Amino acid sequence: MALYDIRERKKISENFHFDLNSTAISKMLDVHGKEQSMPSLSRTAVFSITYPHPDIFVVVKLEKVLQRDISDCAEPYMKENDSQKNRERVKQAAQQACERLGKYRMPFAWTAIQIQDIVNNSQTSTVHDVRRETIAKAEEARVAAKVAAEKRTEDSRSTGLLFAPGKAGTLLSEGVDSIATSLTGFKPVTLTVNSFFKQEGDKLENEDLYRFLAELKRPASLVRRLKCIPGTLKLDISCPSDRLINSLTPSLLPVKPYPESHVRPIREVLEFPSKEVFIPFASYRNFLYVCPQHVNFANRAGSSRNIAVKIQLMEGEEESAAMKCIFGKSSAAKFAKEAWTAVTYHNKTPDFYEEVKIDLPVEVKDNHHLLFSFFHISCSKPKANETGPVEPVLLGCTWLPLLSKEGTLHEGEFTFPVTIDKPPQAYSAISPEL
Repeated sequence: MALYDIRERKKISENFHFDLNSTAISKMLDVHGKEQSMPSLSRTAVFSITYPHPDIFVVVKLEKVLQRDISDCAEPYMKENDSQKNRERVKQAAQQACERLGKYRMPFAWTAIQIQDIVNNSQTSTVHDVRRETIAKAEEARVAAKVAAEKRTEDSRSTGLLFAPGKAGTLLSEGVDSIATSLTGFKPVTLTVNSFFKQEGDKLENEDLYRFLAELKRPASLVRRLKCIPGTLKLDISCPSDRLINSLTPSLLPVKPYPESHVRPIREVLEFPSKEVFIPFASYRNFLYVCPQHVNFANRAGSSRNIAVKIQLMEGEEESAAMKCIFGKSSAAKFAKEAWTAVTYHNKTPDFYEEVKIDLPVEVKDNHHLLFSFFHISCSKPKANETGPVEPVLLGCTWLPLLSKEGTLHEGEFTFPVTIDKPPQAYSAISPEL
């Protein structure tokens, strides 16, 4: 989940990852031995909006365990009257996928809610089904089984959003004062998302998302082109109180009062303001966000499809030099040594939408570098003698030294070749293009 500003065509918050699976579903991934930290179990987040206006959207992207093509995986969810026999077959296939491919993800579906809709529903103080009303303008909404439960229960399907409006003293430009005032006097509201758009495998770039969000204001044309998957998500939305209990900063530091360490915390989500904000720095953080965008293996022979990218921050060139400084996602360790992109099935030139958040060391040295390793993930049916998780096949790697020749941190967009050979000795100090 993140905030997007289509007027400025910018993503204005970091990602907030949350997991709404039941305990029984989560246990299907136990074979992969995933560590779960309490911060990663959070289902409530605080988003700050310094410059509020109507063209801001809350975007929710759904991922699932890697199986095969997105359309094939979505089909069982879209059948209204499926036989019990077929349901059992789908369930068995899902169990096998969790056992073999549970470490890897694939894009599945998405939805978006305009901030203006949230404000309007707060003013009427009604429970509102945003996606159902939007889709009903173009076609009859499909009925989906409600999976929402009461908030704060063990198997809750409710996610809380706390919006912090423009900070005190911020000068709001003409045309946004009304929505800023509405956010200041915001009343709690519950919104229900009743269906999701099926993700198109060739429409994963941010530019594709901006076009879809612009068209969402005219939902008739969008619904005709995109298939909808029934599903229910309940969002409890309110403004945060002056003193949040059990909250964590974007650095995962607890904010007092923090009386209980064994309850799901509230996560503060870092804002990426669309314009400059002139406020003093009151805390220290040293984050690096890495966003792989595209890879091209079209000219490489062999099995170079189902591509996943592993991202690591290295402090040396040995395998053991990977630093445990990558922020975990949902139902994961607090920090990890590696992050993996989602996989697009049978695509040699996939686009990616990953956002890898890294907590940089206080002192960045010449040997610190980002290592990108590319793997083929086999989705074929296992042979009779094959059991356990799938072993990824290495396709190649590339890297980026953190420091430039001038001693400043590398920032911006970079294009590198991928080497299929072992990197040379002392590779971390040189550019892969040399």
